[in-house]
Amino acid sequence: MQQLNADPKQNTMPDGMVSFAVRSNQFASNLQDIACVLGISESDVKGLADDGLINAIRLRSGEWLFPPIDKLVVLWGESTSNTSTASEMQAQVRTLYDDNIFNNNVDHDFVSESNKPGANQSATLDNTQPQVQSTKGDQSDLKKPLTIAEVCNFEHTHKLFSARNKRTPLIIENTRFKGLKLEGSEFRRKLIVKTKAVRCVLFEWTNLDDIQTSVLEKYIERYEYVFNQLKRRPETEEYKLYSQQLKTVGDVIRNHLKFNIPNKHSEGSKEIDVINSLIRLHLSKDVEVTLPSKRKEVINLMDEQFCSFTIARYNAYLETFRATNGTHDKIVTRVKAAFNFAFDEKLIAAVNTRPFVIARKINRERHIEIPGEHMKLMFEYLDDHENPDFVFFMNLQSSGHFRYGQVMSLRFTDFDFAHNFVRVKPKGGKEVTIHLPKDVVSLVAKRKEQFKARGLQADYIFPSKQSKTGHKADFYAHWHDMLEELGFYTLDSDGEKQYQYQLHDFRETLLGRLLEFDEYTLGAALGHLSLHAVKRYKKANTASNKLAAEKRHLRKENMISREPLEGST
Repeated sequence: MQQLNADPKQNTMPDGMVSFAVRSNQFASNLQDIACVLGISESDVKGLADDGLINAIRLRSGEWLFPPIDKLVVLWGESTSNTSTASEMQAQVRTLYDDNIFNNNVDHDFVSESNKPGANQSATLDNTQPQVQSTKGDQSDLKKPLTIAEVCNFEHTHKLFSARNKRTPLIIENTRFKGLKLEGSEFRRKLIVKTKAVRCVLFEWTNLDDIQTSVLEKYIERYEYVFNQLKRRPETEEYKLYSQQLKTVGDVIRNHLKFNIPNKHSEGSKEIDVINSLIRLHLSKDVEVTLPSKRKEVINLMDEQFCSFTIARYNAYLETFRATNGTHDKIVTRVKAAFNFAFDEKLIAAVNTRPFVIARKINRERHIEIPGEHMKLMFEYLDDHENPDFVFFMNLQSSGHFRYGQVMSLRFTDFDFAHNFVRVKPKGGKEVTIHLPKDVVSLVAKRKEQFKARGLQADYIFPSKQSKTGHKADFYAHWHDMLEELGFYTLDSDGEKQYQYQLHDFRETLLGRLLEFDEYTLGAALGHLSLHAVKRYKKANTASNKLAAEKRHLRKENMISREPLEGST
Protein backbone atom coordinates (compact mmCIF):
# COMPACT_ATOMS: atom_id res chain seq x y z
CA MET A 1 0.00 0.00 0.00
CA GLN A 2 1.41 3.37 -0.98
CA GLN A 3 1.07 6.62 0.91
CA LEU A 4 0.84 10.20 -0.12
CA ASN A 5 4.05 12.10 -0.78
CA ALA A 6 5.73 13.24 2.45
CA ASP A 7 7.14 16.42 0.89
CA PRO A 8 5.84 19.32 3.08
CA LYS A 9 5.32 21.45 -0.03
CA GLN A 10 2.89 18.82 -1.33
CA ASN A 11 0.86 18.76 1.89
CA THR A 12 -1.67 21.51 1.29
CA MET A 13 -5.24 20.37 1.81
CA PRO A 14 -7.23 19.78 -1.41
CA ASP A 15 -9.66 22.63 -2.13
CA GLY A 16 -12.70 20.37 -2.10
CA MET A 17 -11.71 18.89 1.25
CA VAL A 18 -11.11 22.34 2.80
CA SER A 19 -14.52 23.53 1.67
CA PHE A 20 -16.16 20.35 2.97
CA ALA A 21 -14.33 20.56 6.27
CA VAL A 22 -15.10 24.21 6.85
CA ARG A 23 -18.76 23.94 5.89
CA SER A 24 -19.65 20.63 7.51
CA ASN A 25 -17.57 20.35 10.66
CA GLN A 26 -16.75 22.11 13.89
CA PHE A 27 -12.99 21.69 14.20
CA ALA A 28 -12.60 20.82 17.87
CA SER A 29 -10.47 17.72 18.42
CA ASN A 30 -7.02 18.29 19.80
CA LEU A 31 -3.83 16.41 19.08
CA GLN A 32 -4.23 14.20 22.15
CA ASP A 33 -7.75 13.15 21.12
CA ILE A 34 -6.59 12.03 17.67
CA ALA A 35 -3.60 10.15 19.08
CA CYS A 36 -5.86 8.37 21.58
CA VAL A 37 -8.38 7.24 18.96
CA LEU A 38 -5.79 6.07 16.44
CA GLY A 39 -3.66 4.43 19.12
CA ILE A 40 -0.47 6.17 18.03
CA SER A 41 1.83 8.81 19.47
CA GLU A 42 1.22 12.54 19.08
CA SER A 43 4.35 12.90 16.97
CA ASP A 44 3.00 10.22 14.59
CA VAL A 45 -0.29 12.14 14.31
CA LYS A 46 1.67 15.26 13.35
CA GLY A 47 3.56 13.18 10.80
CA LEU A 48 0.32 11.90 9.24
CA ALA A 49 -1.01 15.45 9.08
CA ASP A 50 2.25 16.66 7.51
CA ASP A 51 2.03 13.86 4.95
CA GLY A 52 -1.57 14.77 4.12
CA LEU A 53 -2.93 11.48 5.42
CA ILE A 54 -5.44 13.06 7.84
CA ASN A 55 -8.10 15.57 6.86
CA ALA A 56 -6.74 18.45 8.94
CA ILE A 57 -6.06 22.11 8.17
CA ARG A 58 -2.66 23.71 8.71
CA LEU A 59 -2.84 27.15 10.36
CA ARG A 60 -0.43 29.97 9.65
CA SER A 61 1.24 29.23 13.00
CA GLY A 62 2.22 25.79 11.69
CA GLU A 63 -0.18 23.95 14.01
CA TRP A 64 -2.84 21.54 12.74
CA LEU A 65 -6.56 21.92 13.27
CA PHE A 66 -8.47 18.61 13.52
CA PRO A 67 -12.21 17.88 13.07
CA PRO A 68 -14.36 16.00 15.58
CA ILE A 69 -13.49 12.32 15.88
CA ASP A 70 -16.66 11.09 14.21
CA LYS A 71 -15.86 13.25 11.16
CA LEU A 72 -12.20 12.23 10.98
CA VAL A 73 -11.07 10.87 7.59
CA VAL A 74 -7.74 9.11 7.24
CA LEU A 75 -6.60 9.15 3.61
CA TRP A 76 -4.58 6.04 2.79
CA GLY A 77 -3.85 5.15 -0.80
CA GLU A 78 -2.14 6.58 -3.82
CA SER A 79 -2.57 10.19 -4.86
CA THR A 80 -0.68 12.09 -7.50
CA SER A 81 -2.37 15.44 -7.24
CA ASN A 82 -3.24 17.86 -4.45
CA THR A 83 -6.08 19.37 -6.43
CA SER A 84 -8.48 16.44 -6.50
CA THR A 85 -12.03 17.23 -7.55
CA ALA A 86 -14.85 16.80 -5.09
CA SER A 87 -16.20 13.75 -6.93
CA GLU A 88 -12.77 12.07 -6.90
CA MET A 89 -12.37 12.76 -3.19
CA GLN A 90 -15.85 11.44 -2.44
CA ALA A 91 -15.14 8.21 -4.30
CA GLN A 92 -11.80 7.84 -2.54
CA VAL A 93 -13.23 8.30 0.96
CA ARG A 94 -16.21 6.00 0.36
CA THR A 95 -13.86 3.32 -0.96
CA LEU A 96 -11.91 3.63 2.28
CA TYR A 97 -15.14 3.23 4.25
CA ASP A 98 -16.03 0.10 2.29
CA ASP A 99 -12.66 -1.33 3.33
CA ASN A 100 -13.69 -0.72 6.97
CA ILE A 101 -10.68 1.45 7.70
CA PHE A 102 -12.99 3.72 9.72
CA ASN A 103 -16.65 3.64 10.67
CA ASN A 104 -18.52 3.18 7.40
CA ASN A 105 -21.87 4.16 8.91
CA VAL A 106 -20.94 7.85 8.90
CA ASP A 107 -22.24 9.61 5.80
CA HIS A 108 -20.35 12.67 4.55
CA ASP A 109 -22.06 15.05 2.09
CA PHE A 110 -19.28 16.61 0.06
CA VAL A 111 -19.81 20.03 -1.45
CA SER A 112 -19.91 20.53 -5.17
CA GLU A 113 -17.16 22.07 -7.26
CA SER A 114 -19.13 25.33 -7.42
CA ASN A 115 -18.74 25.75 -3.67
CA LYS A 116 -14.93 25.81 -3.76
CA PRO A 117 -13.33 28.98 -2.36
CA GLY A 118 -12.42 31.50 -5.01
CA ALA A 119 -8.91 32.51 -5.93
CA ASN A 120 -9.05 35.54 -3.68
CA GLN A 121 -10.32 33.51 -0.71
CA SER A 122 -8.05 31.88 1.85
CA ALA A 123 -9.00 28.32 2.76
CA THR A 124 -8.53 28.78 6.52
CA LEU A 125 -10.86 29.18 9.46
CA ASP A 126 -9.56 32.68 10.07
CA ASN A 127 -11.73 34.28 7.41
CA THR A 128 -14.15 31.53 6.39
CA GLN A 129 -17.42 31.28 8.31
CA PRO A 130 -18.65 27.72 8.96
CA GLN A 131 -22.15 26.87 7.82
CA VAL A 132 -24.31 24.28 9.52
CA GLN A 133 -25.77 21.54 7.36
CA SER A 134 -29.39 21.66 8.38
CA THR A 135 -31.12 18.39 9.20
CA LYS A 136 -34.67 17.60 10.21
CA GLY A 137 -35.48 19.06 13.58
CA ASP A 138 -31.90 20.28 14.23
CA GLN A 139 -32.73 23.97 14.15
CA SER A 140 -35.60 23.69 16.60
CA ASP A 141 -33.58 21.38 18.89
CA LEU A 142 -30.77 23.96 19.12
CA LYS A 143 -33.10 26.54 20.64
CA LYS A 144 -34.97 24.17 22.92
CA PRO A 145 -33.61 23.83 26.51
CA LEU A 146 -32.35 20.38 27.39
CA THR A 147 -34.01 18.19 29.96
CA ILE A 148 -31.84 16.42 32.54
CA ALA A 149 -32.52 13.13 30.77
CA GLU A 150 -31.24 14.59 27.50
CA VAL A 151 -28.11 15.89 29.25
CA CYS A 152 -27.31 12.29 30.26
CA ASN A 153 -27.54 11.17 26.60
CA PHE A 154 -23.99 11.70 25.32
CA GLU A 155 -24.82 10.93 21.68
CA HIS A 156 -27.76 13.33 21.66
CA THR A 157 -25.74 16.24 23.07
CA HIS A 158 -22.88 15.40 20.72
CA LYS A 159 -25.19 15.89 17.73
CA LEU A 160 -26.37 19.22 19.13
CA PHE A 161 -22.83 20.46 19.72
CA SER A 162 -21.78 19.33 16.23
CA ALA A 163 -24.65 21.24 14.63
CA ARG A 164 -23.70 24.54 16.26
CA ASN A 165 -21.37 27.13 14.74
CA LYS A 166 -19.66 27.58 18.10
CA ARG A 167 -19.20 25.37 21.11
CA THR A 168 -21.26 27.62 23.32
CA PRO A 169 -22.93 25.90 26.29
CA LEU A 170 -26.34 24.33 25.82
CA ILE A 171 -29.10 25.68 28.06
CA ILE A 172 -30.66 23.22 30.50
CA GLU A 173 -34.28 23.43 31.58
CA ASN A 174 -34.40 24.54 35.22
CA THR A 175 -37.04 26.47 37.18
CA ARG A 176 -35.13 26.85 40.46
CA PHE A 177 -32.37 29.23 39.33
CA LYS A 178 -31.00 30.72 36.13
CA GLY A 179 -27.81 29.86 34.29
CA LEU A 180 -27.78 26.03 34.36
CA LYS A 181 -25.92 24.91 31.23
CA LEU A 182 -23.97 22.09 29.62
CA GLU A 183 -20.46 22.55 28.27
CA GLY A 184 -19.06 19.94 25.92
CA SER A 185 -15.93 18.83 24.12
CA GLU A 186 -15.31 15.71 22.07
CA PHE A 187 -15.09 13.34 25.04
CA ARG A 188 -16.15 15.39 28.07
CA ARG A 189 -19.20 17.15 29.46
CA LYS A 190 -19.46 19.73 32.24
CA LEU A 191 -22.57 20.67 34.18
CA ILE A 192 -22.14 24.36 34.97
CA VAL A 193 -23.96 27.43 36.21
CA LYS A 194 -22.86 30.41 34.17
CA THR A 195 -23.81 34.05 34.39
CA LYS A 196 -22.03 37.18 33.23
CA ALA A 197 -20.13 37.47 36.51
CA VAL A 198 -19.64 33.88 37.74
CA ARG A 199 -18.96 30.47 36.23
CA CYS A 200 -19.29 27.47 38.55
CA VAL A 201 -18.54 23.87 37.55
CA LEU A 202 -20.86 21.45 39.37
CA PHE A 203 -19.82 18.14 37.81
CA GLU A 204 -17.92 16.75 34.85
CA TRP A 205 -17.85 13.37 33.14
CA THR A 206 -16.64 11.58 30.02
CA ASN A 207 -18.26 9.59 27.24
CA LEU A 208 -17.26 6.39 29.07
CA ASP A 209 -19.30 7.24 32.19
CA ASP A 210 -22.85 5.99 32.61
CA ILE A 211 -24.52 9.06 34.12
CA GLN A 212 -28.02 8.84 35.59
CA THR A 213 -30.43 11.76 36.05
CA SER A 214 -30.37 11.24 39.83
CA VAL A 215 -26.63 12.01 39.88
CA LEU A 216 -27.05 15.34 38.10
CA GLU A 217 -30.07 16.22 40.20
CA LYS A 218 -27.96 15.72 43.31
CA TYR A 219 -25.35 18.23 42.15
CA ILE A 220 -28.04 20.73 41.19
CA GLU A 221 -29.62 20.41 44.64
CA ARG A 222 -26.22 20.95 46.27
CA TYR A 223 -25.68 24.09 44.24
CA GLU A 224 -29.06 25.43 45.34
CA TYR A 225 -28.14 24.66 48.97
CA VAL A 226 -24.82 26.50 48.73
CA PHE A 227 -26.47 29.39 46.91
CA ASN A 228 -28.94 29.79 49.78
CA GLN A 229 -26.22 29.45 52.42
CA LEU A 230 -23.99 32.14 50.90
CA LYS A 231 -26.88 34.36 49.73
CA ARG A 232 -25.04 34.73 46.42
CA ARG A 233 -23.80 32.65 43.50
CA PRO A 234 -20.73 30.57 44.50
CA GLU A 235 -17.59 30.13 42.43
CA THR A 236 -16.32 26.63 41.66
CA GLU A 237 -14.02 26.28 44.69
CA GLU A 238 -16.68 27.69 47.02
CA TYR A 239 -19.20 25.21 45.64
CA LYS A 240 -16.81 22.32 46.18
CA LEU A 241 -16.18 23.43 49.77
CA TYR A 242 -19.72 24.14 50.92
CA SER A 243 -21.43 21.30 49.04
CA GLN A 244 -19.50 18.65 50.92
CA GLN A 245 -21.21 16.26 53.28
CA LEU A 246 -18.71 15.60 56.06
CA LYS A 247 -19.40 12.46 58.05
CA THR A 248 -16.11 11.01 59.29
CA VAL A 249 -13.05 12.47 60.99
CA GLY A 250 -11.19 11.65 57.79
CA ASP A 251 -13.63 13.80 55.78
CA VAL A 252 -12.92 16.75 58.07
CA ILE A 253 -9.14 16.34 57.85
CA ARG A 254 -9.17 15.93 54.06
CA ASN A 255 -11.40 19.00 53.77
CA HIS A 256 -8.84 20.91 55.88
CA LEU A 257 -6.02 19.72 53.62
CA LYS A 258 -7.80 20.65 50.41
CA PHE A 259 -9.38 23.99 51.23
CA ASN A 260 -7.69 25.50 54.29
CA ILE A 261 -4.00 24.60 54.18
CA PRO A 262 -3.31 26.01 50.67
CA ASN A 263 -4.75 29.41 51.70
CA LYS A 264 -3.36 29.47 55.24
CA HIS A 265 0.19 28.37 54.46
CA SER A 266 2.52 29.63 51.78
CA GLU A 267 3.67 27.68 48.75
CA GLY A 268 6.35 25.19 49.77
CA SER A 269 5.01 24.90 53.33
CA LYS A 270 5.67 21.54 54.97
CA GLU A 271 2.34 21.50 56.81
CA ILE A 272 0.73 19.34 54.13
CA ASP A 273 3.58 16.82 54.43
CA VAL A 274 3.21 16.77 58.22
CA ILE A 275 -0.52 16.02 58.06
CA ASN A 276 -0.14 13.41 55.32
CA SER A 277 2.58 11.76 57.38
CA LEU A 278 0.27 11.65 60.42
CA ILE A 279 -2.47 10.08 58.31
CA ARG A 280 -0.14 7.50 56.80
CA LEU A 281 1.65 6.50 60.01
CA HIS A 282 -1.05 6.89 62.67
CA LEU A 283 -4.51 8.25 61.91
CA SER A 284 -5.36 5.63 59.27
CA LYS A 285 -4.08 2.73 61.41
CA ASP A 286 -6.12 0.52 63.73
CA VAL A 287 -5.23 1.42 67.32
CA GLU A 288 -6.30 -0.64 70.34
CA VAL A 289 -7.43 1.59 73.20
CA THR A 290 -8.62 1.04 76.76
CA LEU A 291 -11.77 2.98 77.67
CA PRO A 292 -12.46 4.30 81.20
CA SER A 293 -14.74 1.25 81.70
CA LYS A 294 -11.62 -0.94 81.13
CA ARG A 295 -13.21 -2.26 77.95
CA LYS A 296 -10.85 -2.52 74.98
CA GLU A 297 -11.74 -1.59 71.42
CA VAL A 298 -10.01 -0.77 68.15
CA ILE A 299 -10.21 2.76 66.73
CA ASN A 300 -9.28 3.87 63.22
CA LEU A 301 -9.64 7.63 63.63
CA MET A 302 -10.01 8.45 59.93
CA ASP A 303 -13.02 6.11 59.63
CA GLU A 304 -14.81 7.22 62.80
CA GLN A 305 -18.17 9.01 62.49
CA PHE A 306 -17.50 12.26 64.36
CA CYS A 307 -21.15 12.75 65.37
CA SER A 308 -20.99 9.65 67.60
CA PHE A 309 -17.35 9.94 68.71
CA THR A 310 -17.27 10.74 72.42
CA ILE A 311 -14.76 12.72 74.49
CA ALA A 312 -13.87 9.57 76.45
CA ARG A 313 -13.05 7.59 73.29
CA TYR A 314 -10.92 10.40 71.84
CA ASN A 315 -9.01 10.81 75.11
CA ALA A 316 -8.43 7.05 75.22
CA TYR A 317 -7.15 7.21 71.65
CA LEU A 318 -4.75 10.07 72.46
CA GLU A 319 -3.54 8.26 75.57
CA THR A 320 -1.91 5.60 73.37
CA PHE A 321 0.41 8.31 71.99
CA ARG A 322 1.33 9.90 75.33
CA ALA A 323 4.72 8.18 75.41
CA THR A 324 5.65 9.98 72.17
CA ASN A 325 5.05 13.60 73.11
CA GLY A 326 5.67 14.96 69.59
CA THR A 327 3.17 12.66 67.87
CA HIS A 328 0.51 13.19 70.54
CA ASP A 329 0.68 16.97 70.25
CA LYS A 330 0.76 16.91 66.44
CA ILE A 331 -2.47 14.89 66.39
CA VAL A 332 -4.13 17.21 68.90
CA THR A 333 -3.23 20.43 67.08
CA ARG A 334 -3.89 19.25 63.50
CA VAL A 335 -7.21 17.56 64.24
CA LYS A 336 -8.32 20.59 66.27
CA ALA A 337 -7.43 22.94 63.39
CA ALA A 338 -9.38 20.77 60.93
CA PHE A 339 -12.52 20.79 63.07
CA ASN A 340 -12.26 24.51 63.80
CA PHE A 341 -12.09 25.21 60.06
CA ALA A 342 -15.10 22.99 59.34
CA PHE A 343 -17.09 24.74 62.08
CA ASP A 344 -16.04 28.24 60.96
CA GLU A 345 -17.25 27.42 57.44
CA LYS A 346 -20.56 26.09 58.89
CA LEU A 347 -19.95 22.59 57.53
CA ILE A 348 -20.56 20.90 60.90
CA ALA A 349 -22.38 21.77 64.10
CA ALA A 350 -20.55 22.99 67.21
CA VAL A 351 -21.64 19.95 69.24
CA ASN A 352 -19.76 17.66 66.85
CA THR A 353 -16.47 19.52 67.32
CA ARG A 354 -16.35 19.30 71.11
CA PRO A 355 -14.24 16.12 71.62
CA PHE A 356 -11.60 17.42 69.22
CA VAL A 357 -11.34 21.10 70.16
CA ILE A 358 -11.18 20.63 73.95
CA ALA A 359 -8.32 18.12 73.73
CA ARG A 360 -5.09 19.50 75.14
CA LYS A 361 -1.48 18.92 74.39
CA ILE A 362 0.60 17.15 77.02
CA ASN A 363 0.98 19.57 79.93
CA ARG A 364 4.56 20.58 79.32
CA GLU A 365 4.57 24.36 79.08
CA ARG A 366 7.08 25.72 76.61
CA HIS A 367 9.15 28.62 77.94
CA ILE A 368 12.31 28.94 75.92
CA GLU A 369 14.56 31.95 75.46
CA ILE A 370 16.87 32.11 72.46
CA PRO A 371 20.41 32.72 73.73
CA GLY A 372 22.43 35.62 72.36
CA GLU A 373 24.95 33.42 70.52
CA HIS A 374 22.16 31.64 68.64
CA MET A 375 20.51 34.95 67.76
CA LYS A 376 23.86 36.08 66.36
CA LEU A 377 24.12 32.94 64.20
CA MET A 378 20.63 33.54 62.85
CA PHE A 379 21.39 37.09 61.75
CA GLU A 380 24.70 36.04 60.23
CA TYR A 381 22.71 33.51 58.20
CA LEU A 382 20.26 36.22 57.14
CA ASP A 383 23.07 38.51 55.91
CA ASP A 384 23.39 36.39 52.76
CA HIS A 385 19.77 35.28 52.40
CA GLU A 386 18.29 35.46 48.91
CA ASN A 387 14.77 36.41 50.03
CA PRO A 388 14.59 40.06 51.26
CA ASP A 389 10.99 39.58 52.43
CA PHE A 390 12.06 36.84 54.84
CA VAL A 391 14.94 38.98 56.13
CA PHE A 392 12.55 41.88 56.76
CA PHE A 393 10.08 39.49 58.43
CA MET A 394 12.78 38.22 60.78
CA ASN A 395 13.74 41.76 61.77
CA LEU A 396 10.15 42.35 62.88
CA GLN A 397 9.52 38.93 64.44
CA SER A 398 12.79 38.85 66.38
CA SER A 399 11.85 42.12 68.11
CA GLY A 400 9.45 40.01 70.20
CA HIS A 401 6.64 42.57 70.11
CA PHE A 402 4.42 40.64 67.67
CA ARG A 403 2.69 37.33 67.43
CA TYR A 404 3.36 35.52 64.19
CA GLY A 405 -0.07 36.15 62.67
CA GLN A 406 0.11 39.83 63.56
CA VAL A 407 3.34 40.31 61.60
CA MET A 408 1.94 38.74 58.42
CA SER A 409 -1.19 40.95 58.48
CA LEU A 410 0.52 44.26 59.35
CA ARG A 411 -0.34 47.27 57.18
CA PHE A 412 1.61 50.46 56.70
CA THR A 413 -1.45 52.36 57.93
CA ASP A 414 -1.19 50.51 61.27
CA PHE A 415 2.01 52.47 62.04
CA ASP A 416 2.39 55.97 63.46
CA PHE A 417 5.82 56.82 62.11
CA ALA A 418 5.97 60.16 63.92
CA HIS A 419 5.41 58.67 67.38
CA ASN A 420 6.98 55.20 66.88
CA PHE A 421 4.03 52.93 67.66
CA VAL A 422 1.79 50.44 65.90
CA ARG A 423 -1.83 49.40 66.43
CA VAL A 424 -2.60 45.66 66.50
CA LYS A 425 -5.36 43.37 67.69
CA PRO A 426 -4.46 40.62 70.17
CA LYS A 427 -6.30 37.29 70.25
CA GLY A 428 -10.02 38.06 70.16
CA GLY A 429 -9.44 41.45 71.72
CA LYS A 430 -9.81 45.11 70.91
CA GLU A 431 -7.11 47.16 69.25
CA VAL A 432 -4.03 47.94 71.36
CA THR A 433 -1.02 50.22 70.86
CA ILE A 434 2.53 48.88 71.04
CA HIS A 435 5.44 51.29 71.29
CA LEU A 436 8.37 50.11 69.19
CA PRO A 437 12.10 50.83 69.02
CA LYS A 438 12.99 53.53 66.50
CA ASP A 439 15.09 51.14 64.41
CA VAL A 440 12.08 48.82 63.89
CA VAL A 441 9.81 51.69 62.84
CA SER A 442 12.56 53.02 60.53
CA LEU A 443 12.74 49.64 58.78
CA VAL A 444 8.99 49.74 58.07
CA ALA A 445 9.19 53.35 56.84
CA LYS A 446 12.07 52.43 54.53
CA ARG A 447 10.08 49.49 53.10
CA LYS A 448 7.14 51.81 52.45
CA GLU A 449 9.39 54.17 50.47
CA GLN A 450 10.77 51.21 48.49
CA PHE A 451 7.22 50.16 47.55
CA LYS A 452 6.45 53.69 46.45
CA ALA A 453 9.62 53.91 44.32
CA ARG A 454 8.67 50.63 42.58
CA GLY A 455 5.15 51.90 41.91
CA LEU A 456 3.68 49.19 44.16
CA GLN A 457 0.35 50.33 45.59
CA ALA A 458 -0.03 48.05 48.61
CA ASP A 459 -1.02 48.65 52.22
CA TYR A 460 0.06 45.24 53.52
CA ILE A 461 3.77 45.09 54.28
CA PHE A 462 3.78 41.52 52.87
CA PRO A 463 1.33 41.84 49.94
CA SER A 464 0.25 38.89 47.80
CA LYS A 465 -1.98 38.80 44.73
CA GLN A 466 -2.43 35.01 45.01
CA SER A 467 -3.79 35.02 48.58
CA LYS A 468 -7.46 35.69 49.24
CA THR A 469 -6.47 37.73 52.31
CA GLY A 470 -4.30 40.08 50.25
CA HIS A 471 -1.14 39.25 52.19
CA LYS A 472 1.32 36.36 52.31
CA ALA A 473 0.42 33.47 54.56
CA ASP A 474 3.71 32.57 56.23
CA PHE A 475 7.48 32.12 56.01
CA TYR A 476 7.58 28.71 57.69
CA ALA A 477 9.54 27.10 54.85
CA HIS A 478 12.35 29.69 55.08
CA TRP A 479 12.30 29.59 58.91
CA HIS A 480 12.65 25.81 59.02
CA ASP A 481 15.35 25.88 56.34
CA MET A 482 17.36 28.26 58.54
CA LEU A 483 16.95 26.09 61.65
CA GLU A 484 18.06 23.02 59.70
CA GLU A 485 21.03 24.84 58.18
CA LEU A 486 22.15 25.99 61.66
CA GLY A 487 21.52 22.56 63.21
CA PHE A 488 18.80 23.75 65.61
CA TYR A 489 16.72 20.53 65.53
CA THR A 490 16.54 16.90 66.69
CA LEU A 491 14.76 13.79 65.33
CA ASP A 492 11.87 12.16 67.18
CA SER A 493 11.00 8.46 67.27
CA ASP A 494 9.16 8.73 63.93
CA GLY A 495 12.18 10.31 62.26
CA GLU A 496 10.41 13.69 62.12
CA LYS A 497 12.39 16.87 62.77
CA GLN A 498 11.69 18.57 66.11
CA TYR A 499 12.89 22.15 65.86
CA GLN A 500 14.70 23.68 68.82
CA TYR A 501 13.05 27.06 68.45
CA GLN A 502 9.66 28.41 67.49
CA LEU A 503 8.84 31.90 66.28
CA HIS A 504 6.90 32.53 69.47
CA ASP A 505 10.12 32.08 71.46
CA PHE A 506 11.18 35.60 70.45
CA ARG A 507 8.44 36.95 72.74
CA GLU A 508 9.78 34.92 75.65
CA THR A 509 13.25 36.22 74.83
CA LEU A 510 12.04 39.85 74.87
CA LEU A 511 10.40 39.30 78.23
CA GLY A 512 13.64 37.90 79.64
CA ARG A 513 15.43 41.11 78.74
CA LEU A 514 12.81 43.33 80.39
CA LEU A 515 12.23 41.53 83.68
CA GLU A 516 13.19 44.60 85.75
CA PHE A 517 10.02 46.37 84.52
CA ASP A 518 6.61 46.01 86.16
CA GLU A 519 3.93 43.69 84.74
CA TYR A 520 1.90 46.52 83.21
CA THR A 521 4.90 47.71 81.18
CA LEU A 522 5.66 44.16 80.06
CA GLY A 523 2.05 43.61 79.04
CA ALA A 524 2.13 46.78 76.92
CA ALA A 525 5.39 45.70 75.23
CA LEU A 526 3.86 42.35 74.28
CA GLY A 527 0.48 43.79 73.29
CA HIS A 528 -1.45 41.93 76.03
CA LEU A 529 -4.79 43.13 77.32
CA SER A 530 -4.53 40.93 80.40
CA LEU A 531 -1.67 40.44 82.87
CA HIS A 532 -2.42 36.73 83.22
CA ALA A 533 -0.09 35.67 80.38
CA VAL A 534 2.64 38.03 81.61
CA LYS A 535 2.51 36.42 85.06
CA ARG A 536 2.88 32.99 83.50
CA TYR A 537 5.87 34.19 81.48
CA LYS A 538 7.55 35.67 84.55
CA LYS A 539 6.76 32.63 86.68
CA ALA A 540 8.37 30.30 84.15
CA ASN A 541 11.29 32.53 83.11
CA THR A 542 14.30 30.23 83.03
CA ALA A 543 16.94 32.83 83.89
CA SER A 544 14.95 34.13 86.85
CA ASN A 545 14.33 30.63 88.19
CA LYS A 546 18.04 29.76 87.96
CA LEU A 547 19.02 33.00 89.68
CA ALA A 548 16.43 32.43 92.40
CA ALA A 549 17.64 28.86 92.92
CA GLU A 550 21.24 30.03 93.26
CA LYS A 551 20.26 32.75 95.75
CA ARG A 552 18.23 30.26 97.81
CA HIS A 553 21.22 27.92 97.90
CA LEU A 554 23.61 30.69 99.01
CA ARG A 555 21.17 31.83 101.66
CA LYS A 556 20.86 28.28 103.00
CA GLU A 557 24.67 27.93 103.22
CA ASN A 558 24.90 31.23 105.11
CA MET A 559 22.22 30.13 107.55
CA ILE A 560 24.00 26.81 108.18
CA SER A 561 27.33 28.54 108.75
CA ARG A 562 25.73 30.80 111.37
CA GLU A 563 24.10 27.97 113.41
CA PRO A 564 25.98 27.31 116.73
CA LEU A 565 27.61 23.91 117.22
CA GLU A 566 25.90 21.42 119.51
CA GLY A 567 27.05 21.86 123.14
CA SER A 568 28.58 25.29 122.60
CA THR A 569 27.58 28.24 124.79
